[in-house]
Amino acid sequence: RSRLGLASVAVLGVLVVFAGLAAGWGLSAGYLNIKLNVSIIQVLPFLLVGLGVNDLFLIISAYVQVIFLGKAGLASHVVVGEVLAEVGPAISLTTVANVCAFLVGRYFEMRLIRDFSTVAAICSATIFFGLLFGFSSVLAVHAAFCAPPPLETPQQPTADDDDDDDRGDEHQKKKK
Repeated sequence: RSRLGLASVAVLGVLVVFAGLAAGWGLSAGYLNIKLNVSIIQVLPFLLVGLGVNDLFLIISAYVQVIFLGKAGLASHVVVGEVLAEVGPAISLTTVANVCAFLVGRYFEMRLIRDFSTVAAICSATIFFGLLFGFSSVLAVHAAFCAPPPLETPQQPTADDDDDDDRGDEHQKKKK
């Protein structure tokens, strides 16, 4: 139950982003028969890993707020639900905007630009789904096994909790 667990969550998140990039390359080359050229292999990872890590940062930031600052002690599925409710619309909107912007490149006549933009759109989508499904599973495991225990709040005295010690045993017997 240390912050080392949170560092490992971040490293696993970056690996999920790279796996989404590789999945996008595989879908592009395998199903669409796009030949992966030098610009796709050397430029696209920097662009898309940056976009994926941005979404990852938002997810981890919301996770830290839920776990450490707000609602510690919740069930793991509730924690993931809170996190995705917080950042899900934002990362979904940015991913849709990125995919649409990359797909505009399909209207260029140069095959190199068309292929680059198509692969970028597919990789953006696969990174998003990797973060949505794969990384949320990592968060659920971390929340279940490594999250800090809930903070104990001191109990507030109620009207019935008078100082019974001052009255002695006779008052206790009369009360019963």
